[in-house]
Amino acid sequence: IGKGQNVTETDVEALFSLVPELLSIIVGRANSKDNRLFHGRGDLSANMWACLHISQSLTDIRAVYPNLGETHFNALWGALEHLEKRRDMLTEGRRELPTVVVSLMALWSPKISTRKDHFERVIPILATYLEKDHSGIKATCGSLLESCHRYAPRTLLASIQQMVQAMQNGKLVLVPVLAHLYEIQPDAARLFDPHVEWLFDMYEGRYAGVKGYSAKEALAQRPHVAQIFRNVALNNCHVLEPYISRLIPGLKDKTTCQAVAQTLHAMAVKNPSLQIGIVDDIKEAVKRVPEHRADLMLLLAVIGASDRITSLELADYLLRIVEETQQDLILAKAQYQDMQARGTLTKDVKAREEARIEAFKRFLPIGLEHMRIIADKQTRAIVPLVERLQKFLAHEQQPVREHTFFLALAGSGGTGAGVKRCPREGSANADKHTEREAVFATVFCRKHSPWEFYYEVHKVFRNLNMPLVLMQVRFDGKLGFFGGHVEEGESVEETLARELREELNVEAAEAYEYVVSHEIPLTRTRAHFFAREVTQEQFYEIEARARDAQHMGSEVLGTLRAPLYVQDADEGLEGTGLPNFLRNNFHQGVVEELIWLIGCKRLLRREDVETAAAAAGIAIGYLLPEDYEPASNVKRATSAAAQSAQPRKPSTGSTGRSSRPESSGTTSSRGPGSV
Repeated sequence: IGKGQNVTETDVEALFSLVPELLSIIVGRANSKDNRLFHGRGDLSANMWACLHISQSLTDIRAVYPNLGETHFNALWGALEHLEKRRDMLTEGRRELPTVVVSLMALWSPKISTRKDHFERVIPILATYLEKDHSGIKATCGSLLESCHRYAPRTLLASIQQMVQAMQNGKLVLVPVLAHLYEIQPDAARLFDPHVEWLFDMYEGRYAGVKGYSAKEALAQRPHVAQIFRNVALNNCHVLEPYISRLIPGLKDKTTCQAVAQTLHAMAVKNPSLQIGIVDDIKEAVKRVPEHRADLMLLLAVIGASDRITSLELADYLLRIVEETQQDLILAKAQYQDMQARGTLTKDVKAREEARIEAFKRFLPIGLEHMRIIADKQTRAIVPLVERLQKFLAHEQQPVREHTFFLALAGSGGTGAGVKRCPREGSANADKHTEREAVFATVFCRKHSPWEFYYEVHKVFRNLNMPLVLMQVRFDGKLGFFGGHVEEGESVEETLARELREELNVEAAEAYEYVVSHEIPLTRTRAHFFAREVTQEQFYEIEARARDAQHMGSEVLGTLRAPLYVQDADEGLEGTGLPNFLRNNFHQGVVEELIWLIGCKRLLRREDVETAAAAAGIAIGYLLPEDYEPASNVKRATSAAAQSAQPRKPSTGSTGRSSRPESSGTTSSRGPGSV
């Protein structure tokens, strides 16, 4: 035992019960001054020779009994307390007793120990050994301390200052230990505040306080120092605010880039305005350290979300990086296929190229997700990018399509999120991007004067003739048209008839005219839109019948009329009517269908639709028919029309409409919402 020879289990079991005596022998021999027996082994005495063999024996026993350190805990750490007094033997130039100490420390495992009092006894002893000038002992102590704080982090709090001081005096092995400790135990980060200046000296390459280490060895700890900065910033970021300019060089070093980017991100979340001036440095780091560009782009997104002017530049920059990555992905796939065709794709090359392609694929949704951080706070920064985002809506990756959809939705004010016109019948291109079909329909009339006999509303509304388009409130709370998906075995016409019967309680599906079809990339659906022009009386009748429809109250929560009018600014009511209506939450493709219907049937003048869309923040240039010109029979409510109109006296008996009596005293000009 102790020489690597095979022994019986009986012998090991007998020695296991004698571990306390073996440990006491080690302590006695180590403290002995007898150096008379050398036996040709240089300056190694018989006492040290015995200590080495016994410690190796204990290591062999632990291979059979892993709980040796836990079972004989008091004897083991009592022996280590006594051995700590031999300072003359625990130096860098000696190997015998340090080897014994390291072997004994390795007998106890924090992972196996479950008693808090054991941790509380071990940590002060380890902290004392940190003062010894031996790299092997320091490394073992660092490893044990790291394990201790993983399983009982609070037990280290009492020794933190001692550990920090030991690190400052040259025990660099503790840098990763403390970095990890501050991540697990946030309160400990505050204890490090007084040492920030010294840490930055180490971070920048000034190692005046480090003893026994070369500059190269000390430089190897720089990533761990950056990790300490990250953990301090997560809980106490104001301490690092004066040092932002000193953190920047770490962004251009691949060993520290990720930790520094995360440090700056934690600070930007609390106070982003401090980092607007370092945007160019972050962009430079993206070029130099592309492997960490995801963290750098997240930092840029947080900065962009805080400032309206900067957001325009950064949103465009992030999208440009995503576009370049997409081009790199296409090129990498082409190269892979070319090598595969030529037979030059060896096993190593194949693994390398596949890893490269996967890296590009992983980054694409991350880059778009970071753009959404800007879109959530600075929506207008996405508006100029909607057209460039369209090409990602048909991407092969589902996360890319989803992020792009929400970005385009935000940038187009609720429309333009990749919904585009397509042929009614299936085509090769349409079938590639769609998996199912849907049918939607509505009814509309051209002239309706809802407030003609209401003298208490604004004069402009009394003289207003407006088209009516019937819509519904869906079960999900969004606004939409009547219809649904085409079920298996159904044709589009059969689906139209069924949906009209279920949601509008009407027949005569043949009277509905086909208007347009759209592709909806997010749900991979091709939606066909139908409409029927009716008179005002027929419109009222259909609206009334809808209350008794089969799906009223379940799929359909109610009907509503789209307010198809735009109020002039000089009437003091700018934004009323269609502009306000377009700010609602619509089902996918509904705004596109409504605007196309308005343009196709000339229900409003083109400039009115564009004015309403602009007021609602919607880009609709590609949603209108190319031949959409002002129609002579489309009238607009202007101040001139209002002044030329001759108001009637209220007459409740002849018209059947109600109006408030003139004797009620005051009149109201609150608009149609008050009627």
